[in-house]
Amino acid sequence: MKFYFFALFFSLLAEAQNYRSEWFTVDNGLPQNTVKDIAKDKYGFIWILTNKGVVRYDGHEFLLSTNPEFSTDHFIEFAPLGNAIYSVDYYTNNYLKISERKLETFKGPEVPVASYGPNDDKIYFFLNKNNDSNKLFPIADFQIIELGTERYFFGKNTIEYQKNKHAERTIIAASYHYRILKNVFIHRDTIYITDPRNRRTMMISKGKISYDAAPSLYNDPGTKIYWYQAKDQVFVINKGNIYLSRIKNGKPALHFLVHYKDIEKDYIGSVLYDEVNRKLYIGSLIKGLNIISLSNFYISRKNIPFTSEVCYPALPFSRNSVISQDGTEYFRDTVKVRYAQELLSDKRRLLYDSSENILYLEFGKLYRRLKKTGYRTQDSILFKNGAGFADKINGLFMVNGIDSAQKSDLYVFKNDQFNSLKTSLRLPDGITSIAACGKDHIYVGCYDGLYLVSLSQNKIVKKLAGGIAVKNIIKSGSGHYWMTTYDNKGFYFLKNNIPVRMPEDENRDLASAHTFLEDGKGFLWISTNNGLFKIPEKTLLGYAENRNSPVHYYRYTKLNGLLNNEFNTAYPGANMLENGDFVFPSMEGFVFFNPGEVKSIYPRRDQLFIERAYNSKLRFRFKDRITLESNFKTLSICIDMPYFSDAENIHLQARLKNSIREQWENIDRSRIYTLDNDIPGNYILEVRYLTSENMFAYKTVDIEITPLFYQTLWFKFFVLGSLIIIIILVVHIRTGFLRGRNTNLKNNLKHTGDELRVTRDKLKNESEYKEKIIQSISHDITTPLSFMSYLTNQLDKTEDADKQKELFEMLHKTSEQLFRFTSDLREYTKLYNIENIPEEREYAVFDLAENKKMLFWEIARKRNTGIVNLCDQHIKTRISKVILSVIIHNLIDNAVKNTVNGEIIINIHKHTGADCDVEIAIADTGSGMSDAQMLYYTQMYENQEEDKELPAFKNERLGLYLVIRLIKKIQAEIHFQNNLPTGTVVKIIIKNK
Repeated sequence: MKFYFFALFFSLLAEAQNYRSEWFTVDNGLPQNTVKDIAKDKYGFIWILTNKGVVRYDGHEFLLSTNPEFSTDHFIEFAPLGNAIYSVDYYTNNYLKISERKLETFKGPEVPVASYGPNDDKIYFFLNKNNDSNKLFPIADFQIIELGTERYFFGKNTIEYQKNKHAERTIIAASYHYRILKNVFIHRDTIYITDPRNRRTMMISKGKISYDAAPSLYNDPGTKIYWYQAKDQVFVINKGNIYLSRIKNGKPALHFLVHYKDIEKDYIGSVLYDEVNRKLYIGSLIKGLNIISLSNFYISRKNIPFTSEVCYPALPFSRNSVISQDGTEYFRDTVKVRYAQELLSDKRRLLYDSSENILYLEFGKLYRRLKKTGYRTQDSILFKNGAGFADKINGLFMVNGIDSAQKSDLYVFKNDQFNSLKTSLRLPDGITSIAACGKDHIYVGCYDGLYLVSLSQNKIVKKLAGGIAVKNIIKSGSGHYWMTTYDNKGFYFLKNNIPVRMPEDENRDLASAHTFLEDGKGFLWISTNNGLFKIPEKTLLGYAENRNSPVHYYRYTKLNGLLNNEFNTAYPGANMLENGDFVFPSMEGFVFFNPGEVKSIYPRRDQLFIERAYNSKLRFRFKDRITLESNFKTLSICIDMPYFSDAENIHLQARLKNSIREQWENIDRSRIYTLDNDIPGNYILEVRYLTSENMFAYKTVDIEITPLFYQTLWFKFFVLGSLIIIIILVVHIRTGFLRGRNTNLKNNLKHTGDELRVTRDKLKNESEYKEKIIQSISHDITTPLSFMSYLTNQLDKTEDADKQKELFEMLHKTSEQLFRFTSDLREYTKLYNIENIPEEREYAVFDLAENKKMLFWEIARKRNTGIVNLCDQHIKTRISKVILSVIIHNLIDNAVKNTVNGEIIINIHKHTGADCDVEIAIADTGSGMSDAQMLYYTQMYENQEEDKELPAFKNERLGLYLVIRLIKKIQAEIHFQNNLPTGTVVKIIIKNK
């Protein structure tokens, strides 16, 4: 009896908490504890203004968006304008602009914070009701409120109205007292000023004043009104209750948000309510940021000191309450003690009999609390082998007893007096749960499996499942049967009496599922040891038909307002009340909620942003594409999403296409995808997340990893070309050796006969053909290779870093051009073909000349000589490209060798003598050719016997010798003349047919 009065006294303390409060300070994310304003942008991100910068909050982290050196001391508030959010430092005219998810600072025009009245010399401050500047400039000063083009001037005792800036001011109130202006707020185009002293509310619209004399919470003396001007939100705070003011039926009306008793102690600087995510952001000027997550889960507890709040079974007691075994009636927001009973043993099974008496088991006895006495008295029934289970199925009452062999006897009684036995049945193990399956059959769950029992035949029809301990058998509202188990064996769907195991969540919390309730929309609510899960029943039925069908659960935890994630096994394990509420027992009270009010929050399809990345060296932003050099170690790619619930519910995943990480990977709570050093190539980062129960949204980013110079294709070709050159040189040496041997054999074996003589001639011709090719190649690459050798030698000698850099750049450019040249070496085999085969398509001669210019550019530059390409870019030809390339190459080569501190001009234009002829002129200002040399090469050109050689200058200019042979091959003309004042001009006239 003492316990009863003790519980009855403390029941007055009981209340249901339905929010979660969490403070953020410099210790866990904020740069500073003074929160001056809070704003939400169009993408869903929360922006917080502090004295040490602006931070962006996405539900996961606080991202400092301003430079730490940029002072925000004098920024007061946010102001939305279009799709952007601004803030102004009125002292320095510095601006903050939040747009496109990033913040920028700039210097802007001066913004007036005050204005002189047109008819007096008073200074009127533009009203900023809730910011901290009012502590410096009290609300008692003269104030201006602007509504569109209208202005209201609030003095100490008067209110004046100005329709527009050109209109006259008129006094609309002469008995107004300035102190009530602290209670001002605006809805739409109406100004409301509450007067707590007189318990009335002033309303000003279109220059007219009216009053609402009805007392309300708006004008209650204990009310604090917070008007968030930037967001046009009005909060009314009274005795710890926080209300949101809205216009309803043309009048202000209060919408209750939460009871938060410490609100009046937090020295509030800003308040923002995010209705989508049901979060209340309270910015304190000294304590940081408090995020209050409102919840539609109501945790009903006794709140009795030193008393456990662990709850097990309960029965519906009224349309909106349940009663537990100890006699406590639980509502959403309070509890009452109907009777007092101390729980001694089995606390997991409770049921009504036909007269709504409460039945429960204790020490093998079946007790009955009588409704006719208000459940204050009870009687009991003793069974032969004791009672380990009791239930009511189809109007029949069932009890089982356990014998010494641990076998179970199921007794089926016709009435709730348990004195009329219908039948009894022996089962091989203890019974845990029973469910009706038609009028005659029942499912019986035991510790060793599931059985189908026929009552009329009094026998076990079939053992449907073995090796599992059945916890609960549930029939959903749609008539489907489900089964939960002990020992983390999961839960099952009974499909045609065949148990089909359902997939579990990633953390295997559903392996310990307790029971189900189905709401009116077909969702199953499943209680477990770690959270409450929700899923459409049709999704699980689809999986039973097709094992590849996707299954995604939504999990509610402490983040959603639960006090404890652990629910309890009981019979019944959950109740559906007449008012639509579901009630589940947990380790900290009963959880009440209306399933229609508890939302599954998913991000929108446009709320995922991949635009930031960082590594150990730098942070950068990008748009749709990342380009990296392959020498990076790791790169962290930020996945930004304004999502304020449990990220596990949206299954945020990523994969890297075209790599070994093609499979989907879960992104943890950090929302970071780490890219490891990978081989050069092009990849696609694909990220996906759920936007509904089974609908994914996708976002991709192209990633290019560029190779280092030694990984590039051109470098590989350069190495390959170098190897080819080495091989050619080896072949050349070897060929020379063989040629010598062949000559000796020819002298020693000249008399061996006609057959050997023919063989010798063939070998000689082949050797000479190879010699000509090798001579041409060797000559054309001699100058670049010599220059590279010279640069390498200079690199070794100099220690000047700048000089070394210059020499290395020259070496790099020359080797690059040489690589391009060597890639066409195979074309040299065509030089000595008998036929002069033209190209299939015309090509620009300018490009050919430009390539040769670039090849010799660095060599010429080292000799302080410039190369100028004055070729006509429109001239095209079909003359063999390889022949023309070799001609130009050798002429420029000779010019470079013989010119120091001068200039080389390449000029290709149409010949004046014929429309189709092309003239190639290469002029240098070098040492020039002597008259004898020019005569020699002119005679060589005019010599009709191609192979006949004049001895005079044969070894001096091998390139010109090759040029003249090729000139003849393409039936062109070559002329030599002196350049003035010094140098030589070589002209070639090509028949461009």
